[in-house]
Amino acid sequence: MYTIFYIPKRDGKKYRRIEAPEPNLKVKQRRLLTELGKIAGASPFAFGFVKNKNIAQNAKIHEGSKFILKIDINNFFPSITYDNFEKEVSRQDSRILELVKEHKDELFWQFEDDKCPRLPQGAPTSPMLSNIFLYKFDWIIAWKAYKNNVRYSRYADDIILSGDDPKVLKYIYTIIKYTLNKMGLTVNYKKVHLLSNKTRQTVTGLVVNQKANLQRKLRKRIRAALFQAKVNNKIPDARIRGYLALQNMITTTNKPDNNIEICTILEVSKQI
Repeated sequence: MYTIFYIPKRDGKKYRRIEAPEPNLKVKQRRLLTELGKIAGASPFAFGFVKNKNIAQNAKIHEGSKFILKIDINNFFPSITYDNFEKEVSRQDSRILELVKEHKDELFWQFEDDKCPRLPQGAPTSPMLSNIFLYKFDWIIAWKAYKNNVRYSRYADDIILSGDDPKVLKYIYTIIKYTLNKMGLTVNYKKVHLLSNKTRQTVTGLVVNQKANLQRKLRKRIRAALFQAKVNNKIPDARIRGYLALQNMITTTNKPDNNIEICTILEVSKQI
């Protein structure tokens, strides 16, 4: 049912395991993805795998912060098991769990890794299911952050907190660890970083010390490539065009509202 292969990670040293569904199964999963989209969605604080949201919006939330705490969820998709998903989502819209139960074998899979059926790292449905799974988590942490004058966002398995007091950020970090552990997830301690504004602060690949932007070296590289393309009367290569598109996205993307601020206390209490 799944073809397993490995692709190199950004560092070029480690590899990411991909569990790609066979064509017929992938067609069914895409159909289920559409059905899920009609009855479920991500929280306002999730920016990964969400329509009309992007890395620029996620980064802009944390612009100009004194401190940024970046937290990574360990082994993200494979750690979301069906049993834990069922337990967590039982408190949400009953239609979600009914649909997932009916199609359990198409959405979760029993791989040979000593875990009960879990999300495949490569199925088109896994990103949405992960956001559904973390829906309550997002509200709990966002509300705790707001009450402590901290900004919170999540992009897939990357959790970002920003504020003025590192002690407060560390306090919320303990709550995050505790809440994730209750859900069967753990923090990747090697990827936990506290960044002050005296160093380069990056969020989802963008520098946010002042305004969200590409790194300076990359901007210089783009300008040089564009100059060479103009001199030689050539079209910039695909990678440079991709960076230009990203730069345009950053420029045209507005900073999102703090979603907690535009919700009433009653609304928040319903979510958590």
